[in-house]
Amino acid sequence: MITARKTNRGTALACLAVAALTTLDLVAATSATASPTPAAPHRASSIVFISDRDSPSPDQLTDEVYLYDTAAGHTSRLTTNDVAEAFPVLSPDGRYLAYLSNTGISVCPLSFAAGSWSCGPARGVVSDPAPGNGGRFVWTPDGRSIVYGGTDPVGGDVDIFSVNLFNLKSARNLTQEASGEPAAFDGAPTVSPDGHYVVYAHAGDLYRRRIDGTQPVALTSTPTTEFAPAYSPDGSKIAFHSNRPGTFDIYVMQPRPESTENPVVDLTSEVIAPDGSASHERYPTWSPDGAEIAFWWYVIPPGLDDGEIYTIRADGTGIENLTANNPTDPAAQAVGDITPAWGTARRH
Repeated sequence: MITARKTNRGTALACLAVAALTTLDLVAATSATASPTPAAPHRASSIVFISDRDSPSPDQLTDEVYLYDTAAGHTSRLTTNDVAEAFPVLSPDGRYLAYLSNTGISVCPLSFAAGSWSCGPARGVVSDPAPGNGGRFVWTPDGRSIVYGGTDPVGGDVDIFSVNLFNLKSARNLTQEASGEPAAFDGAPTVSPDGHYVVYAHAGDLYRRRIDGTQPVALTSTPTTEFAPAYSPDGSKIAFHSNRPGTFDIYVMQPRPESTENPVVDLTSEVIAPDGSASHERYPTWSPDGAEIAFWWYVIPPGLDDGEIYTIRADGTGIENLTANNPTDPAAQAVGDITPAWGTARRH
């Protein structure tokens, strides 16, 4: 079905963060200026993201998956259906697209013809436990499993699950609380490039475990919200978003507990809106070579009407707006480009 933006995106993206984020989005932020350093040239790779840019009217908005070819600067629409998709991600071998919808996580094969990408018929691969409230999900590096935040059918809270796509075994709960422990939100996982560890959001902080769910370690401990961690391709760093300064910024740290020896670095503290107002930067994703980070940028919370996809160098310089999709005419239909995921789509 095609529904109004608030209903459509509110349902599909209820998993963007814990409930407190709605309030935290409204806090004012610093108003520094963005770095003028020119952006780095993009190597051949692909950024998939969600957009409502082709909706027929402001009253009939739906989210579809798009692919931006960083070398060609060309955007292709990958999905055309009557449901709202969320959190797209490319498979490690670049042959498939996975995304979340109201039926669970689906996968479709990618193809390239006449200068554009498309996605073939989709099939559902994850629906139990339901993945709808756990934020973005990831493939394991070998492409055999998907790790996601799903609703625990026993406790009713959101935990991290791993499901093997090549056998019929049930999903494994990696973060289930021990008997007597209070329930907590565990979502938005990322898996290390060697496949040994998973980092995820736990009750507003970041935690790390071995991929079998053992040895939990707190990486952050703050009164603010840390969310959407992403391992760098070499495994030496994680990027995530946090509202430590009031609005959401992109941070980078080593994947071990925060300390004076392992400080977090705010990459987007100087990023603001063109008119000088505060902006939000969320959902970081690394380029395949680890040189850049893409993220969802917006000014007006919750960012569904004015979202853009930006990139920045891993050292915090060279910011660039890839989509530049919002018109300056206030009477024109607003567009939201959100939740990017960087990878490499393979032509075959």
